[in-house]
Amino acid sequence: MSKTAANKKAWEQAYEHRNYETAALLDRLCTEKDAYLHEVLKDALREERLNGKRIVHFFCNNGRELLSICKNMNAVGTGYDIAENMVADANAMAKTLGLDANFIAEDIQKIDTTGEKADLLLITVGSLGWIKDLDAIFKKAYDILKPGARMLIFEIHPVSNMLAASGEDNFNASYPYLIVNNYFEKKEWISDAGMPYMSTLDKSLPFYDYSYTLSDLFTSILKQGFILSAFNEFEDDAGAVLNLKQSGIPLSMLIKAKRA
Repeated sequence: MSKTAANKKAWEQAYEHRNYETAALLDRLCTEKDAYLHEVLKDALREERLNGKRIVHFFCNNGRELLSICKNMNAVGTGYDIAENMVADANAMAKTLGLDANFIAEDIQKIDTTGEKADLLLITVGSLGWIKDLDAIFKKAYDILKPGARMLIFEIHPVSNMLAASGEDNFNASYPYLIVNNYFEKKEWISDAGMPYMSTLDKSLPFYDYSYTLSDLFTSILKQGFILSAFNEFEDDAGAVLNLKQSGIPLSMLIKAKRA
C-alpha cells in the first residue's frame, strides 16, 4: 500500500470517530459569520474580493472553511480532499446551506486541471506536511488557475517542526520552547496516535507526514512559474499543535503568489 493510500485510510477512520457532531458544525456555519476562518486568513481573503469568483481549496477536509467562504463572501467553490467520508459530508452541507460549492474525493496529485480555471487557489493549515512531493502539488495549483490568478497559503511554519508537541517522546513540559529536532533533516514521520485534534481514537491506523524547510517550499513554488507577492510570519499557533502563546517563534505563515 502506498503512503498516500495509508493516509487516506487513517483520515477516513479518524473522521468516522470524530470528536464533534456534524450537526453542530452545520449550525455554526448557519449562524456565525466567517465561521472556521482564522483572522489572518479572513483578512487575506477579504482583500481578494471573491464575490462571484471561483475558488479552489486543496486539502479541504470536510469543507467547513470553503463553505464559510462561499456563504460569507459569495464565492463559487470547489474543494478537493482524498477522504471520501469527509467529502460526502461537505457536499451534504453545501446542499443544506444552498451554496454554490462542490467537493471531489481525489488525490490532489491526480486531479484533472483541464476544466474551468480558478481565480484563487487556497491551501490552509495542516495540509502540506502530509505531502512528500511539493512540486507535484504546486504544479497542479499552477495549472488549475487562470493567468494572473493567485495562490494563497496559510500554513504551519516549518520552524515549528524543531519543537516537540505534547505526547511526543522528546517533549519536555518544563521547556516547551526547547529545540529538539533538526530543521534541515528531511524526515518521514509515522504515527498511529489517533489524530487527537480530530478524533476520539487513542490508537489509529498508521499515517505519514513530512518535514520541509522554507527554502524547499519557496523553491518549489517558484519553480512552477509563480511570482511571490507576499510572505508574512506569525507567532500564532494556528495549527493548535504546540499550544504556545507569545513564543517569539514563527509558528504560522501566510504566502501569496501569482500565476504568470
